[in-house]
Amino acid sequence: MGVISNVSLGFWLIDMPLNLIFGVETRGTLEMRPSVLARRYARSWLAIDVALVSLDITLVLIEIMQQVEMRSQAVWRSARFLRSLRLLRLLRLLRVAKLQQELMIVANRLLSTHAFMLSKVIVAVLVMLLVNHIIACLWYGIGAMYLDGRSWLLEVQIHDAPFAQVYAASLHWALTQFTPATNNIAPDNALERAFAVVVILLAIGLFSSCITAITSTMASLRTARSQKSAHQAKLFQFFNDRKLSVGLYGKVQEVLEKDGHFEVRVQERDVDLLQKIPQ
Repeated sequence: MGVISNVSLGFWLIDMPLNLIFGVETRGTLEMRPSVLARRYARSWLAIDVALVSLDITLVLIEIMQQVEMRSQAVWRSARFLRSLRLLRLLRLLRVAKLQQELMIVANRLLSTHAFMLSKVIVAVLVMLLVNHIIACLWYGIGAMYLDGRSWLLEVQIHDAPFAQVYAASLHWALTQFTPATNNIAPDNALERAFAVVVILLAIGLFSSCITAITSTMASLRTARSQKSAHQAKLFQFFNDRKLSVGLYGKVQEVLEKDGHFEVRVQERDVDLLQKIPQ
């Protein structure tokens, strides 16, 4: 894990200055001026990148201090303090949002219509699981603080249980905040209850938007499949009406599928914004 953390830190340290070199496409033109790129980067991801890189450097320094056993500083030996610092590592997942748009652009260019729509559904599900994983880790971290000698870990008597059981219980609690399900875990102190309220408020917006995205994508996928089936049915009817050979039909269908002619393509008349462009 230490090697992975160092490689990740090195990658993002290199990535920051590269944002001042690599051009971006703006309104159909490629922007390469460093001053414009610097202003664009400063208005977007600079603050987050600086914060996360600073966090990585801080954690690396703390780990080095622990390895050389700086016993003169009692704060480094505080278990609660170290657990809190480990929770800060979860903020690194903010970088996933930075890569999401670029990955979707690449997927749209490389994948077919059906594969791209299916990938959007898979990404939405993975995002939900990722969010619940983060919430589960935070929920366990808060419980492990044993604030005022009370904790949900003590309440359900799994504070000495194996890690897999504790993680499964935390993930189960996180998932039930997003769905109408039940569990036997409840907050047992003020901090845990406040965190539970925040998670519920987050779930109200995130879960509904995620379900809406999945539903709309699945509807589009069904529409695309129905159109493809309609094209194939017309082709079959054409060959059947003219009593053409099955072998010829198979060869024609194979060529059409290979060239992607069965794929659903967006027509100009279907794009409303293009209709508003003056002649």
